[in-house]
Amino acid sequence: DTDFFALALQANEKFQRDDQVLSLFTYDLREYKQVPDWLNAKFWANPENFGKYWW
Repeated sequence: DTDFFALALQANEKFQRDDQVLSLFTYDLREYKQVPDWLNAKFWANPENFGKYWW
């Protein structure tokens, strides 16, 4: 379990059948990492091109 928590996964469900136990771990991409404050046009070398070109 510790390895999964280290990967930012959350334990959602546990299923049991006889002696087997299955754990379901998930993560939400929207909550995985927040966008840093510096990631915007203000800090780009050419702010007029922010969001315009994709290399």
